[in-house]
Amino acid sequence: MKISKLFYDELFFNNYEAKNKKDVLKKLSSEIVKANYGSDDKAILKAYLKREKEFSTGIGHGIAIPHVRISEISKPAIMFVKPSSPIKWGSLDGNDVKYIFMIMMPSGENAGSEHLSALAELSRSFMKKEFQDGVSKVENLEELKKLFD
Repeated sequence: MKISKLFYDELFFNNYEAKNKKDVLKKLSSEIVKANYGSDDKAILKAYLKREKEFSTGIGHGIAIPHVRISEISKPAIMFVKPSSPIKWGSLDGNDVKYIFMIMMPSGENAGSEHLSALAELSRSFMKKEFQDGVSKVENLEELKKLFD
């Protein structure tokens, strides 16, 4: 599956208000349920926080890729979030996060490979300076999808 097919209008947030990492993960877990991509915001939040406790998903360059694969997620998707101001994340390079790509996958037979494939493609994309520059200019879903096509 092409990664651009995992982005949806209802999971695209520009200028999103959040105080800190836990606050944004809590709010976004609720957004997942509100958009009908998940069933239990508390379980979803718990999974994201557990993942962050294991190792920060802040990969550097102002980017975080929180990711989970749990039964409370109903369909694969990636949420794109541009916070209204940078968020302290504990990133590998020490920089605050300006862009969040939140991968959500249901548990199941094929979900593991989809999860790893999405994570790998996002990580590879961010190694390219032109991609990083492109993300900073994204204002809508179509612009975001074009970066991956």
